Amino acid sequence: MLLGLLALAVAVAVARLRMESAPGWPDTRVIASAGVVVCTHVVAGYALGMWLPAVAAVPVVLVGDYFWNVYPPALEPLWLRHLTRPATGCCMSTTAVDPKGILAPALVAVGLAGLAFAAVAVSRGTPRLGGLPGSVPYAGAALAVIAAMATTAGGVSLVSAFGPAAVRPRPASDLICADSQGTRVCVWPEHASRLTETARAVSTAVARLRLVGVAPPAVVTESNLHPSRTQWTVTVKQDPGFTGQDIMAGITADLTTVLVDDPGIESDTGCPADPAKAAQRAFASEEELRIWLSVRAGMSPQEARRRTDPQTWGPVADVLHGSVTSQKNWYRSTLARARCTPR
Repeated sequence: MLLGLLALAVAVAVARLRMESAPGWPDTRVIASAGVVVCTHVVAGYALGMWLPAVAAVPVVLVGDYFWNVYPPALEPLWLRHLTRPATGCCMSTTAVDPKGILAPALVAVGLAGLAFAAVAVSRGTPRLGGLPGSVPYAGAALAVIAAMATTAGGVSLVSAFGPAAVRPRPASDLICADSQGTRVCVWPEHASRLTETARAVSTAVARLRLVGVAPPAVVTESNLHPSRTQWTVTVKQDPGFTGQDIMAGITADLTTVLVDDPGIESDTGCPADPAKAAQRAFASEEELRIWLSVRAGMSPQEARRRTDPQTWGPVADVLHGSVTSQKNWYRSTLARARCTPR
């Protein structure tokens, strides 16, 4: 058990040192839940040792632990994976671990410990106190089994509605914001050092896109809870290699999706009747629109060309050489074609 806890502590320390955008140390609740799981497996190993010879108990424990930790993610339903280890699938910068995903594996571990206790209680190899009636171990084992069933049922009820990840949206109250030329720009605390740079990129993008008919947003934020035409999203990273051009690319990529999905935008009346051809036209138009928005927002044409397939860049480059009026018309028609995808 001590080796397991030591390994857990070393893993946490190494992970913390390698984290690039860490707002702090890993969640202590996750560590506590993992500690409960480690201790439970020690107890389960002890119980197996009471029933099996050492030559059989050791490989059974090793193989059993392996399958317990590795195999559930391969099983359906997806929520099974949340019963064996805490915070599975956590986390992106926009999400936080769901407390249910921390508590559930701890409850299941307690249930497993109860079964181990029951196995030890009825084992003939367990030392007995002379003054206790012979029925006491069996009564204790029965209570342990009942407790195991209750905690396991509780754990299942907590995660039965989960998908592959035990996460929930990160609260917007965590954001750090600043006003930039009429637009509120918000980033997560771990990216606060890049707020000024992000606000500058946002101001440039908003001002330039306004010239070609893209309505300015009220907010540009790292939170993706409610993306819309009035609330754009932005991606920020602490990595020094993540430049202002990357910030610009993220803004326009997310904006393209919002514009295409906006129910207020009319679809092209000339969409192909064949769903496959309609989807192909829509995807091609959406990609062209994304590239055009990137350049109009402030990305250099050279950088946009470097990031783009040559066959897609050619038509967009021709549009960029046109007048502002022609580009506005192209923007509206391309956005309509991008909505040809069957819905």
